[in-house]
Amino acid sequence: SFDRQHTTDSITNDAGELPTTLINDSGEAGIITTGEKHSFSIPGSHPRDSLTLGQGALFDLPHAFSLEAWFRPLPAAPGSYAMIVGKRYSNQYQLTWTSNGDGTIEFYVGGGDLVAHRNWASHVPTGHWLHIVAAYDAGVAEGPNQWLYLNGECVHETRNEVVLPHDQEALRIGQNTLLNLPGGVPAAWKEVAIYDQALPATEVRAAYQAKAPNGRIPPGTMWSVPLT
Repeated sequence: SFDRQHTTDSITNDAGELPTTLINDSGEAGIITTGEKHSFSIPGSHPRDSLTLGQGALFDLPHAFSLEAWFRPLPAAPGSYAMIVGKRYSNQYQLTWTSNGDGTIEFYVGGGDLVAHRNWASHVPTGHWLHIVAAYDAGVAEGPNQWLYLNGECVHETRNEVVLPHDQEALRIGQNTLLNLPGGVPAAWKEVAIYDQALPATEVRAAYQAKAPNGRIPPGTMWSVPLT
């Protein structure tokens, strides 16, 4: 949780471990404070701005995993991308945001095929805190085994037959997914979590509701964390 971090120099996980590495080409990437709340932010002006959360066996998850983030994108030029959380150029997993499609969340497992490997949600408004969970489970024998959740609801699911390779590359947030792209996305993160299992829908919704006002979300609405 970045809400517990006061300076970019000392960002760790909630157990006080997992030292992170910041790339701050813009000079503006880091912890920002709004009232008593803290978040990690990038201005979207430099594609290398990023925070490396770690790398190695801890994040090598070829069989099952979930990626969770409280993420707030701001408007960006068409064709702009940012890594919500994932491994750039990896055939294991990427959870990204793009301004294309009127604001689109993309979850890739096993490569870049837009159908076989991808979940997505388009027309997602900017300027709001979004609770995003992406999950995958190779052990599911039949039916969907890759899911994308937005604010507690499953917005896309698919059957992905890929056999994932092992991959111990760096896990990052913020970095433009393709560094040759000129566009970046101004964005902020309040929390990021990685699990070595696919969270069931009931747990995803409970995690979302636990941080909503009074733990309740009116049916059919999309709640987002207040900006202040």
